[in-house]
Amino acid sequence: MCKSNKQKELLVSQDDLKILFHYDPLTGIFTRLTKVKKHNVGDVAGYIRKDGYGMIYFNKTNWLIHRIAWCYMYGYWPDIIDHIDRNPSNNRIDNLQDGTQSKNSKNRGNQSTNTSGSKGVYKNARLNKWCACIQVDRKSKYLGIFDDKQDAINARKAAELTYGFI
Repeated sequence: MCKSNKQKELLVSQDDLKILFHYDPLTGIFTRLTKVKKHNVGDVAGYIRKDGYGMIYFNKTNWLIHRIAWCYMYGYWPDIIDHIDRNPSNNRIDNLQDGTQSKNSKNRGNQSTNTSGSKGVYKNARLNKWCACIQVDRKSKYLGIFDDKQDAINARKAAELTYGFI
């Protein structure tokens, strides 16, 4: 029977992790404390997937390194962990934060369809003007229409400060 990540995580404690691995919070790197098959004591544990997230295989499953780091340091498995600098392979503990979906969304980069170069700013083709908006607590807030793109970007940046995005 397959277990969800939540169920699997409940079976692994901070103490279990500290028996298997050493974690350097300054580098975000795990090294092995036990010999397992082809891996020796002292070997760097894990690998980086194509999407940039680090994984370590143990207990017959792959685990996300940032989640292991959090449990290793703080003793619990949060629902969401956010990489503050948006780099999924940077697993230094000072780059990770226990988050909510809302916090995680605030830290997102531009979407691939963004043409303005600034999050929350788009060109209204019908009006030939720039619009700015921001989403706060799952509600979209309209910030205005602007003749100049930079004015729309400034409005968005001001809203990010107001709503705690930065």
